[in-house]
Amino acid sequence: MKILIVRTDRIGDTILTLPLAVYLKKKFNDAEIIFLCRSYTKEIIQLCGSVDKIIAIDDQNFFDTISLLMKEKIDVGIHVNPKFMSALLLWLAGVKQNVGTKYRAYSILFNRRVPLHRKFNTKHELEYNFDLLSGIDLETKIDLHDVDFGIRADENSKQLTRTKLESEGIDFTQKIIILHIGSGGSAIDWNKKNFFELAEMISKNYNCNIILTGSSEESEMLKDMFRGFKSKIFNLAGTLNLKDMFNLLTMSELYIGNSTGPTHLAAVAGTNVIAFYPKIPSCSVLRWGPVTKRRFIFEPRIDCKDCNENQCKELNCMDSISVQEVFEKVETFLV
Repeated sequence: MKILIVRTDRIGDTILTLPLAVYLKKKFNDAEIIFLCRSYTKEIIQLCGSVDKIIAIDDQNFFDTISLLMKEKIDVGIHVNPKFMSALLLWLAGVKQNVGTKYRAYSILFNRRVPLHRKFNTKHELEYNFDLLSGIDLETKIDLHDVDFGIRADENSKQLTRTKLESEGIDFTQKIIILHIGSGGSAIDWNKKNFFELAEMISKNYNCNIILTGSSEESEMLKDMFRGFKSKIFNLAGTLNLKDMFNLLTMSELYIGNSTGPTHLAAVAGTNVIAFYPKIPSCSVLRWGPVTKRRFIFEPRIDCKDCNENQCKELNCMDSISVQEVFEKVETFLV
């Protein structure tokens, strides 16, 4: 049996879909698990031992993708976050069973329809993902305190990353703290100036490696932002691929960041995580929190109701989280 998991959005979404592959591989020992994704998330999926093959939707044109899927002769396609184009792709490719949500205009393309609404934000994204398995008659209940993402560190790859980081001057006899200041824009962030002040407090009180990570587009922003920083800081934004980032996280003491893909990667890597989440239901910790026991989540202290993006920005909710209280929590991870 061939099962295709379809998730063609961003890094965090993809990471939270990998436990499906692990579960299905265990449930159907002889199944071949294929993952349809975007090319820039392939490196993360490659780390998951439960995925046998990866097809990137943007590595070829629409019709070539149909041809690839037709050759695979897929038995089941699970549209984790349905999109019209991917739904059409699988339908045209003749996938036998297409599992998707029931209430979309193009749900006619799914012959296994699940009555699932995510818009109410009453569950974690990972739980919503597993709810889709009812479309192939599997009733499952995921325990968010016991999730297997199927990602394991490769020691050879890890050593290559370590060598790369040592060449940047990182001292592995000292603890590593990662600050991931940017985000994909899907949530309201903790202010950049707060990260700067936090980094100053950490550097004054602890001998450690403070590493800035982010995209290549964020590298110059971080360079300008920390131009007046008095202590040593490593700006690695844009220099690490996703495998390097994962390897670095496995070697780090603490990750501090907003609600974004690398926050989920840090959780999977087993790093201690401090993360900042707004109370907006669609991007709250309930819906998108990192799945790990080794986390501490900061939310705005403002007691608001019917929280939405405009209100959060107007009230400047995220700035109600003080740098001092975050530093005090950092200290608990560094003792």
